[in-house]
Order: sequence, then C-alpha cells, then structure tokens
Amino acid sequence: MIKNFTLIIPLFNEEEIIEEVLKELFLVIETLKLDYEIIIVDDGCSDNTLLRIKEITKENNFKINLISNQTNKGQSFSINRGIQASKFKNIITLDG
Repeated sequence: MIKNFTLIIPLFNEEEIIEEVLKELFLVIETLKLDYEIIIVDDGCSDNTLLRIKEITKENNFKINLISNQTNKGQSFSINRGIQASKFKNIITLDG
C-alpha cells in the first residue's frame, strides 16, 4: 500500500486553468489521508501562471513546492527536475 507520494506538475502558461486544477486536486488529495508533496515546475511561463499559483496557495493554504526553469525547457526536462527534487519514491505526474 502506498503511504506517501510526490505529485509533479510541469506548467507552461496555464493561468486560465490553474486555479480550477489546484482546487480540485487538493479536494481529492486531502481525502486520501496520505503523506504527500506537490511540486510545480514552472517551465519558463511568460503569462501570469506563477502569480496565480502564489495567490491561490496563499488564499487556500495549499502546500506547494515551486521550481522555476529560467527558460522553456520542455515537459520531460521539467518532470525530471521535479523527480530530482522529490522526497518520496512514489512519483505521480500530472500535465498542467
């Protein structure tokens, strides 16, 4: 049985949907009663995605680890960065 996991979400210019994604995600995760971490990898966003994440996190007290790429490196690169930063062996990826 899984007792803990890391959820990695690479994002690139997702300001339009990120609020809905995060709220639904936390609604489900909190019911699982497992130890978890969420790592969001900013893949060089040029819109307001990062600002929205910070606002949503503060408003809802969500615990998110944020990693930023200097420039757009692609989904695979971003997932790998999240894996390298994860503290759990069980990894789940979610496309933003």
